Amino acid sequence: MKTKLLVSLFSLPRRTLLERTPLKRDQGRGEPGHVRRLKSGAMAVCLAAVWSAAGGSLTTDFSTDPGGTLLGKAKVDNGILKLQDLQELIDGTSSLPMFGSYVFPTIDAGQKVASFTADFKVSIHGGTETPAQGFSFVLASDIASLTDPFREGGATGEGSGFSQGLIVSFDTVDNLPGFGANGNDPGDAPGIIVRIGGQRVAAKRFTGLRTGPPNDQTPVFVPVHIQLDADGTLDVVYNGTKVYDNFGIPYAPIAGNFGLGAGTAELTAAIRANHWFDDMTITTTTVGAGPVLLSALPLGTSVRPDAIVEVEVDNLGGATAQVQFDSQTVQPQTNTVGTVTTVTYDPPGSLAPGSTHNVTVTYGGNTLTWSFTVLNATIIPVSFAAASNTVDTATTGFKVRVHQLASAAASGNTFQRAEDQLAGKLGPNVADLTSPPANPDGSFDLDLINMEQTGSEAGLFNATEGHADSLIPGIPGTTVSDDNIAMEVRGYLELAKGVYTFGLVSDDNARLTIGPDPRDATAARLIDITIGTATSTVLVDGDGIYPFRVVWGEGTGGANLELWTVTAAGTRILLNDRVTAGHVKVYRQLKAGIQTPPYVSLAKPAWPSSSMGSNTARTCWATATRWTDGLRCRRSFSCSGTGMTTNGPTATSTRSRYGRAQ
Repeated sequence: MKTKLLVSLFSLPRRTLLERTPLKRDQGRGEPGHVRRLKSGAMAVCLAAVWSAAGGSLTTDFSTDPGGTLLGKAKVDNGILKLQDLQELIDGTSSLPMFGSYVFPTIDAGQKVASFTADFKVSIHGGTETPAQGFSFVLASDIASLTDPFREGGATGEGSGFSQGLIVSFDTVDNLPGFGANGNDPGDAPGIIVRIGGQRVAAKRFTGLRTGPPNDQTPVFVPVHIQLDADGTLDVVYNGTKVYDNFGIPYAPIAGNFGLGAGTAELTAAIRANHWFDDMTITTTTVGAGPVLLSALPLGTSVRPDAIVEVEVDNLGGATAQVQFDSQTVQPQTNTVGTVTTVTYDPPGSLAPGSTHNVTVTYGGNTLTWSFTVLNATIIPVSFAAASNTVDTATTGFKVRVHQLASAAASGNTFQRAEDQLAGKLGPNVADLTSPPANPDGSFDLDLINMEQTGSEAGLFNATEGHADSLIPGIPGTTVSDDNIAMEVRGYLELAKGVYTFGLVSDDNARLTIGPDPRDATAARLIDITIGTATSTVLVDGDGIYPFRVVWGEGTGGANLELWTVTAAGTRILLNDRVTAGHVKVYRQLKAGIQTPPYVSLAKPAWPSSSMGSNTARTCWATATRWTDGLRCRRSFSCSGTGMTTNGPTATSTRSRYGRAQ
């Protein structure tokens, strides 16, 4: 009667079974799953039995729709859940992109899921030689209300709109740097990526995701097994290969829905594949009496160096909480408001860039163990700061130069083209320097960098949240065109010792550098993208005012640029947005009469393109270096410069002058 009652309650078709089930034993082992975990894994210790209670299950072979929600291109057809059907593209009844997702009916009626096992069959076939983009399996509280499909990364947009639940992403193709990538960071795919709370907590390369050949609509199904135990350990088995084995993740029980999402690439001739599913079974246990984990931080593989450990537990009662950090017992701080206890531990100093740390929290007889990795932040030495009392702190904002060509340059749409264009090497400037009126030197003074060529909304800031886009100064130019633009943005950042995350949105290319003179070829290159959204986290060695520069270029089509920071809480704030708490101040210029020192304007071979990371010493890579000092240039034919060394001993430069005589 219980099964029939729930089937009636959810109005499910005959071939879909939805029932309450007790905690299952592992098949063929004769012991409860939590006991096997205790024996087999050191990553996490099982939680006390009070954690889990009877849960539910859903079984369907998709002979009919099991009563969920179809989004985008998804459909149930011929006994198969098809998140997209490329036959529609072949027949001309649909077009790219083809995004689809399916949200299953609620299994546990609002109860938090402590553990689950999901078994299903998937076919990734047809389409192009390179399949794209993959699919995601999601448990979340925020997918039932969606009207747009979530995709292979569990997100509705390019690098945004991630579900805050648990996402297991089976991503078939790597994404280019600078593109938001619905599911992966560059280098993750093909592979299986795990996200919690929108943060990437694990990624493992796996090349066996495609199951059937390209250009063939015949499905080839393989089995997939996903198991999450109540101790936060995860198994993922794909077509017999165990990719994740008893892998500890900071999972906090979720009340929500299970779902599947998938997508293709977006261009007319883009890479693509079918993502079809059959024979789905999901079995859960729910949270019982006793303490309940609400959240565990930090999450992921790109954690800030100033991160703190923070765990929230409901119904801890009179029990205590203990924390181990990197296997050492530490003294946490606890604070209880109502029934929720927050346990925090702040590691001393800043965590080393690229380091991995393990956390074990024991509370009320339960234990959770997980790890996180600090992103490989660039170290900004205090020597990069402007000399004391040289920056005009009475000014605010940015100095901006805009150059526009009447026609496209033969050198294409690249950073070097933008540099050459700004230097006047590619033709006269046809930007309109009268609207708004430019400074006598042809530059513009701006308070914020949040601009679009027509003033339309673009990027992450907009009028709705209080920051309408401004026009790009001087555009449209005197030829009434808004193409072939190059722009330089310069300013002086007031930074305290600590961690900062800088970000930008750009269409097209942008490069952000910081250094004593950010035009210098040896300046730290924080961001360098051809288009899209990017961030860079830095460790600032000391308080100071740091010169920075952005070179931006646009060819044709869209044109926009935003510059911002991200706080430790994840809030984006436009640079120099002085009315918003937590902003970074930017000053426009040096004081009158202050001369800038010579800088290296060219180095061949090029200075390392990536940021310096933790290596604060300068390594000279140049065999020919051009030093620029105002109108005077000097050429060096040996490694040179204050603070620079060769791979051997310190080198002294040999310079010969050219250009205007001193």
